[in-house]
Amino acid sequence: MSLNRITKNVAIALFSQGISFLVMASVSFLMPKILGVADYGYWQLFLLYASYVGFGHFGFNDGVYLRLGGTPRSEVDKREAKGQFLLESATQMCLGIIIAFTSFVFIEDTERVFVLCSVAILLVVNNLANFMGYIFQAMDETRLYSYSIVINRSAFFLSIVILVLFKADSFKAFVVFYILSQIIAFVFNLFNFRDFLATKRMPTLKTCIKRSVADVKAGCKLMLANLASSLILGIAQFTIEGTWGIETFSIYSLAISLSTFSLSFINQVSMVLFPALRQEKNISAIYQRLQQGLDVLLPLTFFLYFPIFIVVSWWLPDYSESMLILPVLLPLCVFDGRMSILSTTYFKVLREETRLLGVNVFACGLSAGFSLLGSLVIGSPFAVVLGGVLAIVCRSAISERYFAHKLNQKYIKSFIGNLLVSMIFLLCSLALDCLAGFVVFLAAYCAWILVDTNRRSLILSICVSAIERWKQL
Repeated sequence: MSLNRITKNVAIALFSQGISFLVMASVSFLMPKILGVADYGYWQLFLLYASYVGFGHFGFNDGVYLRLGGTPRSEVDKREAKGQFLLESATQMCLGIIIAFTSFVFIEDTERVFVLCSVAILLVVNNLANFMGYIFQAMDETRLYSYSIVINRSAFFLSIVILVLFKADSFKAFVVFYILSQIIAFVFNLFNFRDFLATKRMPTLKTCIKRSVADVKAGCKLMLANLASSLILGIAQFTIEGTWGIETFSIYSLAISLSTFSLSFINQVSMVLFPALRQEKNISAIYQRLQQGLDVLLPLTFFLYFPIFIVVSWWLPDYSESMLILPVLLPLCVFDGRMSILSTTYFKVLREETRLLGVNVFACGLSAGFSLLGSLVIGSPFAVVLGGVLAIVCRSAISERYFAHKLNQKYIKSFIGNLLVSMIFLLCSLALDCLAGFVVFLAAYCAWILVDTNRRSLILSICVSAIERWKQL
C-alpha cells in the first residue's frame, strides 16, 4: 500500500473521529447541566455497559478482520461472508433476548433494568454493524467505516439538540436516541454491504458454522485481549460505582470521559495501520518512525486540560471535583495511545495475539489489585483510579520492551522521556494555577522537542509540509 493511500485513509479516519469527538465532548458538557447527578450517573452507567457489547460476538468479528486484513473486495468470498453475517445475526439476537430476560427476572431497580434492556438492543445493532465495518476496514475501505461513524454521531448530535430544545430531563430519552443513531449507521453499512447480501448462493449451514468457529478461535484471543484492556480502567469504574454509589460514579465518570476522548482518534489510526502493515516488509523502520511521531504528538493532549479546567469550573461547578482527578487520568492518552498504535498493532501484524492477551490480562490483574487496595484499605476512589492508570503505564512499558528486543529498536529513552513529561504535567496542573501551569508546561514541552534531533526534524518537516499545502490553496 502506498504512503499516500495510508495518509488518505488516516485523514478520513481522523475526520470521522473528529466529528465523534466534537459530538461526545458537547454531550459531556451539556448532559451534566441538563440532567441531575443521579440521572447523569445512569447515563454514564449505560455508556459503561455499552462499551462492552462488542465482546458479545466472542471474537467472531476480530477473527474475520484478522483473516481478511489486506484483501480487496473483489477477492473476498461474498457467499461465505453473507452466511456468516446471517449466522451472527441469529446468535446476537438470542444473546440480546437472554440479557433482557435476565435483567427483568433478577434486578429490582427499574432504572438498571431499562439500562440493561437498552444495552441488549444495542448489542445486536452494534455487533452486526461492526461485522460489516470490520470487513470494510480489512478490504482497505476505511472510508466507509469512517462515514458510518460520522452519520452515527451527527444523528446523535441532532437528537441531542432536539432533546435540549424540548428540555428533556431524563436519561432514558438520551439512551433511546443514542440507539436510534446506531440503527441509522447500521442501515448505512447495510447499504454498502448490499453486494454481499445480494449473493443468491450460500454455503451450507455446516460450512458457515465451521468457518465461523475457525474465525472465533482466531479472534477470541484478540477479543479477550481487548476485553482485558478495557477492564483495566473498567474495573476501577465498577469498583467506584459499587462502593461509593451512583453519584460518586457520576463525578468520576465525567473525568474519565474527558480523558479518553482523544483515544478514539488513536484507536482509529491503529485500525487503519493494521491492513497497511500486513502488506509491508520493513515494519521495523516503520515502528521507529511511529515511535518518534508519537513522542511529539501524544504529549500535546496534556494541553487539553487547561481549557477543559476553565470550562468545567464555569459551566459545571457541581463537578469541580472531576478537575482534581483529570490530571491523573490524562497520561492515559499518552501511554494507552502508545500501546494502541505501537504495540497492539504490531502484536496483530505479527499474529502474536496470545502474547497480547497475556500482557493485557497481567495489567487487568494489576488494576484489580490496586482497586481492592484503594477501596478496602485506603478507602479512596482517587486511589482506585490512580491504580488503573499505573497498570496502563506498566502495560505500555512491558510491551515496548518486548518489541524493542524483537525489532532491534531502542525504547528506554523514549519511554522515560514520556514518563518525565507526564510527571511535569502533573506537577504543573496540581501545584500551579491554570495560567502558570500552562506556561510552565509549554516551556517543558518545547524543551522536550528541542533536546532531540529526530523530534526537531519531525516538527520542521510538519511545518514545511503545512506551509506547502497552504501555498497550494
